[in-house]
Amino acid sequence: MRKELDAFFNATERWHLTPFERRALLGVSSEERWRHCLHDASPQITPVELARIRAVLQIDDSLARCVSDPREVALWFRRRKTVAPFGGRTPLALLFRGMTGFEAVAEYLAAWRVTAPRLTDEKEEE
Repeated sequence: MRKELDAFFNATERWHLTPFERRALLGVSSEERWRHCLHDASPQITPVELARIRAVLQIDDSLARCVSDPREVALWFRRRKTVAPFGGRTPLALLFRGMTGFEAVAEYLAAWRVTAPRLTDEKEEE
């Protein structure tokens, strides 16, 4: 579990998320539980946390295939988008909705990857 959790932390660091945002994506409510996830050599991860970790890793992989510039990856999460499923929200705001948000972002990225060339800057409809 530590390996996947570390990959989650690396991905969300590339996304330039705050500790509060990372904690919210993982679904951890208490500071004690958060410290356990950060520092325990063999953290006990709940099935819900594991699903969120894996969703973040899938999104990170898909986005890396769509956007080549690491700076653009971080900006992508904070830009409002008018296209479905965002409806004027940022991808990060959609992720905060839980697993339905993770699934919507993952589906969007899967479709984007198929229909759009690899981008170095945001050329999709915003």
